[in-house]
Amino acid sequence: MLKLTDLFPKPTAGQAPGAVPKKEEPKIELPPLFESPEPCDFPSQDEFAPSLDFGRYWRLNYSLLSADERKAYEDMETAIRRGFSSVQVRLPPDNARLMNIAKSLIEDNWSLFYVDTSITVVTEPGRVDVCFRYNRFREEREKYLEQMKEVARNVFETRVKGCSTAYEAEMAIHDWMIENVKYDSSDQELAHSPLGPLLYGKGVCEGISEAFCFLACSCGLKTAMASGKLKSGNHRWNIVELDGDRYHLDVTSDLCGLHAYFNCSDRTIGRSHTGFKKFGCDSDRMNYYALNGGRFVNACDATAFIRDNSVAGATFEFMVENGVMPQEVTRIVRTGAGGRVSITTTHVDHRYYRVIIR
Repeated sequence: MLKLTDLFPKPTAGQAPGAVPKKEEPKIELPPLFESPEPCDFPSQDEFAPSLDFGRYWRLNYSLLSADERKAYEDMETAIRRGFSSVQVRLPPDNARLMNIAKSLIEDNWSLFYVDTSITVVTEPGRVDVCFRYNRFREEREKYLEQMKEVARNVFETRVKGCSTAYEAEMAIHDWMIENVKYDSSDQELAHSPLGPLLYGKGVCEGISEAFCFLACSCGLKTAMASGKLKSGNHRWNIVELDGDRYHLDVTSDLCGLHAYFNCSDRTIGRSHTGFKKFGCDSDRMNYYALNGGRFVNACDATAFIRDNSVAGATFEFMVENGVMPQEVTRIVRTGAGGRVSITTTHVDHRYYRVIIR
């Protein structure tokens, strides 16, 4: 027999008599967050001790954004780590502004190698969405990240572990890259990813700067990326902070074997690189040539240095801010070497030279 209570079930706790029970909203299961480092304060350089940690990155570009832009940056980062194709942002549909935010994220967080820098902005009444484009490494990103870590472990053990200063560690990673990486754009997607330089020994500026950022951050160096123009073309390089000062570092332009762009101020790198954000790189104190006594303004200032270092079997580098012709360098070297010797000179823009005497 049907009971009255069957028609009108007993109210649950906190529910008014006669009220219709509310249906529970279905829970939405979000995709898991892909592994990513966390923004962190790196140890001060006074306390530098080599350590390998894949859980850190420097939010340098983030620091230049407004509060609203930072919120969009964080929302984009979470969406990418969940593999979403797009995310809603609470900003006006300004393509240039949104592109700058996306670019800032990619140039800070080295682990987002599976997404392209380019974005698409879709607008509807009362809504702005940023759409992402993933590359072919997305589906197996865990495997590739583990391979990157294995390379970092090798670089740390063989090059960085014995370093006593952050400068030495930076030099060790820089030199490992110029010894093991060549400029190659034959596979565009690979070349623009850190996987190219780290796993295959080849890449272009985007991949090379991301690879350096990954290795440096993992080894305890405060490092991010910057971008601008080099010889009218788009270019990317790194920013490193040492002893409280920030410097530009361009590994790609040093692949010829020099240290031409090793720790440069805005003024120094601004002779060749343009259109970059100002991160406060005001010092040349830790510049490679300044520290090694090989930085000069004019060719005549460099003559004694070149002559004194020109002995059989020597290899040395120097910089002349206002430039010097290769023929003049060869003449001075021969004068210093005092005889018929084999001389190899490598130069960048007639300002940075490496001399090898056999």
